[in-house]
Amino acid sequence: MWLLNTQSEKLEEWNEHDEELQYATLSHTWLRRSEGEGQEVLFANMADLATARQKAGWNKLDFAMKRAASDELRYVWIDTCCIDKESSAELAEAINSMFRIYQKSKYCYVYLDGHMQDETQSAAAHSDIDVSSAPIVCSANISAIPHQEEHSSEHGILMDEHNPPLNSADLPYSSEPGSGSSSRGNESGLRSGVSNAIFFCVAPAPICNITALFQKCRWFTRGWTLQEMVAAPNVLFYDASGKYIGTLAELVEKVSIITGVHREMLSRRRPLSSFSIAQRMAWASTRQTTRVEDRAYSMLGIFDVNLPILYGEGVRAFQRLQEELLRVYNDHTIFVWGYASPGFDVGNRCDLLASSPDEFNHDQYTKITAVTGTSDQKQYEVLGRTIRFHLPVLHMSKKDRFQAGVRYTAVLDCCFEDNAMRRICMELECAVSEISFACAA
Repeated sequence: MWLLNTQSEKLEEWNEHDEELQYATLSHTWLRRSEGEGQEVLFANMADLATARQKAGWNKLDFAMKRAASDELRYVWIDTCCIDKESSAELAEAINSMFRIYQKSKYCYVYLDGHMQDETQSAAAHSDIDVSSAPIVCSANISAIPHQEEHSSEHGILMDEHNPPLNSADLPYSSEPGSGSSSRGNESGLRSGVSNAIFFCVAPAPICNITALFQKCRWFTRGWTLQEMVAAPNVLFYDASGKYIGTLAELVEKVSIITGVHREMLSRRRPLSSFSIAQRMAWASTRQTTRVEDRAYSMLGIFDVNLPILYGEGVRAFQRLQEELLRVYNDHTIFVWGYASPGFDVGNRCDLLASSPDEFNHDQYTKITAVTGTSDQKQYEVLGRTIRFHLPVLHMSKKDRFQAGVRYTAVLDCCFEDNAMRRICMELECAVSEISFACAA
């Protein structure tokens, strides 16, 4: 793997299996065409640093290198410049190992696109509070206040019985780990004995709704950033100016609301493997990629599977992903797509597998989990366009047994998390042979 040296600003090749290797990663969105064609700093551009520094994409690299260096890390991995995309073999290897690269990093810096910065500045322009000059709290007779920790605010605002503390959830940014000077840099001044002092909020942005700002960021809508957020052990958010916002652990509630990813996953209280295929598909269903194939390839790490990378195959990539999931997992939630979609008709014939992740785009799918005990637990057999597996079938009569066109109800090994007795069933239609069925819904 290639890593960017934060001191020399040059690429170095390393063995990713080196246990002593420590590095940070950058999670970001690629520049849009409207922001300048060819402005990303790619692998080939790193041979000419003078030219690379002139590109708009250098700002992200510069931020990541400085941030990693301040965290005493010598290397940082960035997908734009650390993958030689001219080599199909290297590109395929990088895509299949992407999840692991983020998983093994010490820190993952999320560099949110400029839209959030624009919105923050706009909020400041229209706010009733001018954070550059307006006092937040006014208190007299400071010298009478004991020098105790409970009288200082995490945001540099004096707190006493007459001036209750602000709720940190109301502030868009929090103090960066290891940078305590930003939150309590004025404490000695606050307790100097000066009367009738005016205190100023040192938060780098006005009080506003950070959830609304996050919802305007492209980072939360892109396919590749999902696995980066889920894989990395320590995720830290920054805006496009490099200002620190908070850790994923601190922002878990807001991020969960925006992304639909379970809080237990974001807080790392549950392992990724404990979530069903349907749940993980639901997380990815709202995300988009520039290339059609990448909707599938960006989920490889989410499901811990590997695939040959074949750009040009289009939607077939998602079909291959599902077929690989059938080989690896015995999880019936892969079949529950579509039922929660508006206008879904159980009487219509349909394929057994979904045509795209969009079929899982509903809150219901985040609540469906796999269970064991109903089927004989045999793995599926994928034979061309046929999938063979065993299921208990209900509503069968001897008269109609295995006659072509007769429909039956099969019980799947999945249920809703809040009600294990609420099983999900699939309607089947008997085909010509006595052991083949076509999925009806």
